[in-house]
Amino acid sequence: MRPPLPAVVFLALIASVVSAAAQPLMLNFKLGLDWSAVSRVEKRGNVSVEYLRQGDDRAHPKERFAYQNGFLRGKQTPEDELNTLKADAKKRGPDATKWNVIAVDDTSLLYESQSKQCANEPDNHVIARVLHGRHNFFALIYVAIGQYVDPGTRTKWIGILQDASVDSDARDAKSMGAEDVDDVIPFP
Repeated sequence: MRPPLPAVVFLALIASVVSAAAQPLMLNFKLGLDWSAVSRVEKRGNVSVEYLRQGDDRAHPKERFAYQNGFLRGKQTPEDELNTLKADAKKRGPDATKWNVIAVDDTSLLYESQSKQCANEPDNHVIARVLHGRHNFFALIYVAIGQYVDPGTRTKWIGILQDASVDSDARDAKSMGAEDVDDVIPFP
């Protein structure tokens, strides 16, 4: 077992993944310094890192944050992924989870869920965002375990997750320098 990785003043998760088209995607996201990475799993190009608040009991944490990055499965949208999560939750505990979509667009989905104890899992309140790039996805997941999130904490996490963005160095031709230039460039 590896020791937890300390978080930096404002840990900037900048994950780089080279897609099949050799386009590096970057996730811009900030996580406060009071979180420590406690596990990292890499499997078939997918990465998952779990964080706990410093000083939290690893066996029974009160909060946890997870970062996931992987390859997209076909043409699934963020809404399709949410529907898959809903179906899985229903199998574990029918009617134990309430879902709320907070924001959605073509490439991302911000949602929350509240689950009552089901399948040996404690009550929890999840606030998460799924972001899609061209060939991969990112998931940012905050979980309050054994409790529901108070309105101030909920608002804070929604803001943190909404601020996350996916940037590509080669998202379109203009970023590669293939744009028309009609401006006169003055020489000294």
